[in-house]
Amino acid sequence: YRGKEWVDDKAGYRFAELRGFFYGEDCYRSSCEEPVTCTVIQSSSPLIQSVRMEGTIDGAPFAQTFTLRSGSPRIDCELEIGWNADRGIGEYRQSSRCWQEPRRAFCDDRYKLNILFPTAFDVPELWKNAPFDVCKSEQESTAFSAWDDIHHNIILHWVDVKDAQGSAALALFIDHTTSYSFAPDYPLALTAQYSGVGLWGRGYPITRPLYFRYALLPHEGTWDEADVEAESACWNEPLQVAVAPGTA
Repeated sequence: YRGKEWVDDKAGYRFAELRGFFYGEDCYRSSCEEPVTCTVIQSSSPLIQSVRMEGTIDGAPFAQTFTLRSGSPRIDCELEIGWNADRGIGEYRQSSRCWQEPRRAFCDDRYKLNILFPTAFDVPELWKNAPFDVCKSEQESTAFSAWDDIHHNIILHWVDVKDAQGSAALALFIDHTTSYSFAPDYPLALTAQYSGVGLWGRGYPITRPLYFRYALLPHEGTWDEADVEAESACWNEPLQVAVAPGTA
C-alpha cells in the first residue's frame, strides 16, 4: 500500500491465517497446514475484483473471499467454514462443574480460532471504538486466564493498529461484537470461534457452519485523520436504495 510493507512476513504467522488450539487433539491446527486453492472471481464490473481462497482446517472446508474496489483502499472479506462435526477449540477441556473457579478455559482468546494479522509496525499502538467514544489501549497484552484478571479485549465495530514511529496503520472492521488478541509477541488477531464450556458451565458446541464478514483498511495517519469511524459506519451501515411508492 503506497509503497510500504504492512505485513510482517517474518512473524511466524501468515496474514489472514486461521489458527486455534484444538484441545481434543492437544495441538494447534492452522489453515496453512494444507495447500489452498486461489480463484479469481469474475465480476460484472471491471471496477470490482475478488479472490477466493479455499482449503481445509482440521478436515473441515473453509473459504476466505477478499474483494477490492477501484479507488478504495478497503479490503472486504468473508469467512466461511463448513464444520461437519463438533470439535473443542480453546485452551483446555473444562469441566462444567468448575464454573465457580476463577480460571476459565474460554478466557485466553489466543487459544480460540483466530484470524491473524501480523503487521510490520514498530512499537504498534492500538485504538478502538466504544459506544460514543474512541480509546487508546494502554494494556501491554490482552491475554488473561481468570475472572480476577480481566483485560479489555472487546471489538465493537473496529480496532486500529498504528505504527507509533511512523504513519502506517491498519484498521480492522467487524460486522458483530466479538473479541481480539494483541500482545508484543502475538499479532493482532480476530476471534472467530470458541467451542467448549462457557459461562455458568454451559456448553457452546459447534452445531452449524460459520459465516461472517470483516474488512481491512490500510491507511496513513491516526484513526481520526483517516476517518476510520466514518469508514466503519459506511461499511456496517451502507446506504440502501429504495423506490418510493407511486414513483416507479
